[in-house]
Amino acid sequence: MTIRSFGRLADQQEVQEIKIRRGELSANILTYGAVLRRLRFEGRDVAVGFDSIEDYLHHAPELGAIIGPDGPKLQRANEASGKRSEATSFARHLWTLDEASADSVQLSLNIPSQHVPHTGFLEISCRYTITPNNTLQIELEGACEHEVVFNPRFHGVFNLNPDNELSAHEISIPACGYTSLSSGRVPFIQIADVAGTPYDLRDIHKMRPHRATQLNANYYMRLNRLQVPELSAVVHEETTGTKMEVWSTEPGLFYEEGREVFEGSKGNALSRRTRQGFSIEPQGWPEGTEKHDFSNVILRPGEIYKQRTEFRFS
Repeated sequence: MTIRSFGRLADQQEVQEIKIRRGELSANILTYGAVLRRLRFEGRDVAVGFDSIEDYLHHAPELGAIIGPDGPKLQRANEASGKRSEATSFARHLWTLDEASADSVQLSLNIPSQHVPHTGFLEISCRYTITPNNTLQIELEGACEHEVVFNPRFHGVFNLNPDNELSAHEISIPACGYTSLSSGRVPFIQIADVAGTPYDLRDIHKMRPHRATQLNANYYMRLNRLQVPELSAVVHEETTGTKMEVWSTEPGLFYEEGREVFEGSKGNALSRRTRQGFSIEPQGWPEGTEKHDFSNVILRPGEIYKQRTEFRFS
């Protein structure tokens, strides 16, 4: 385990980078946003990140971060109504380094009540651990002062072979449903059957390099959050033979292929080259505040939110 300075924020607070390793897997984590900056398996990068804090701040502040507390749909609604600011975003804070060892690091964040109108304080911790058999385990825990929508998740972008096109990747997701807007005068989120749709990934699906045909969906995996992770997705890269299995306790899973990230700064200029990748984000669902029997993104005082997600490489 090594710790080094990764630069400073505008207020001169220092961002630290912690590198952990076990077996053939290594991970570099930042105290800014609890970002997974780099993930390497068998000497190859398998996730997309930047080499400077300036690139994160100016171009993709949530890349590889723990984001939340709410989902994308609620974020947009709150921003439109002026209820949400950067102060409530987990990804835009400097987290506290609680502890670190050769193969594990724990970070925590406490957002005071003055930054969270009408909801009081929010607390969240994130532990990255590299377990035996080349597995990156992410454990999230959270608590609140007042009832709040609480849907944190890891917002990473993967590419199991950055030297090859995304079309060399295949994915399967064992989900029978996905979230869809109902038709009608008052739309609401409903579960739609994946059968007969482009969203059916129960069989192997080859990822698409062209934006017009790429998939973007929030999948219904199960009714409730689990205590022990279950299989949520399998990705295989054909040229290297690398396989990544995603196991999670979460009832929902957001999948997006063809995510484009700028390469980063080259001297004083931002490279316009982009790197393609895909996102697999286990989370609660639905993303909004609609009240359904299957809504599980509400955290109440006295409750402890727990999530465990594992990325298993072979």
